[in-house]
Amino acid sequence: SELVTAGNDGIVRVWRAPNDLMASFIGHDEAVTSLALSSDARTLFSGGEDASIRVWNLAAVVNASLTAEAGTRPDTSDDLIAVLKGHDGAVIAMRTLTSG
Repeated sequence: SELVTAGNDGIVRVWRAPNDLMASFIGHDEAVTSLALSSDARTLFSGGEDASIRVWNLAAVVNASLTAEAGTRPDTSDDLIAVLKGHDGAVIAMRTLTSG
């Protein structure tokens, strides 16, 4: 299974096992303060002190990591799906909702 971490450096990192960095999502201009995962675990949402929410294609990164050569990480530059703006300050909490 994977672990997703958020940092003061504005980077979201995806890990497999304690020391196996799978990928880094770079896009926030300030610290990342919150994370949420879609119910199907394919989409990752990150919110930050830059007042934005970024939507990432987590499934593509995990799949690419499984097929990548040892010691390499997938390129995540194309895995940003959207940037949502509308908050006046930091995004400090998120939760995905399911219908039905």
